[in-house]
Amino acid sequence: MSKLIRGHACYDAVRSARVNGRPRNVDQVYLGKVDDLVALRQGALTPTTVRTRRFGAVAALWQLAGDLDLVAAIGRQCPQPRSHAPSVGTYLVLAAINRVVSPRSRRGFAEWYETTAGAGSAGYPPTS
Repeated sequence: MSKLIRGHACYDAVRSARVNGRPRNVDQVYLGKVDDLVALRQGALTPTTVRTRRFGAVAALWQLAGDLDLVAAIGRQCPQPRSHAPSVGTYLVLAAINRVVSPRSRRGFAEWYETTAGAGSAGYPPTS
């Protein structure tokens, strides 16, 4: 996705999905200005920061939860709090994955979630 910021064409990588029947951006990553992207491609520019994401254990456990249909099983027992929020089942499965991979308190859960590929697996950005 291209947009104009302070007179410069900038790009974002956007992943969209249908949420409650409507298209929504569920993940967005800033890629940079066109000039910087061209310089990076030509090797004239090197990245100054790198953000890594944990993937293996989180993805494997999310897949196992999907195979067991845990989110739906929990969802049948617990009502959905808000239409745009993750379901109780989704939150509990992600909390269980957190306890397996890198135990954190409830307050530390969001910080941990931002360091994982969980947003891609669960379909909810870290700020949900």
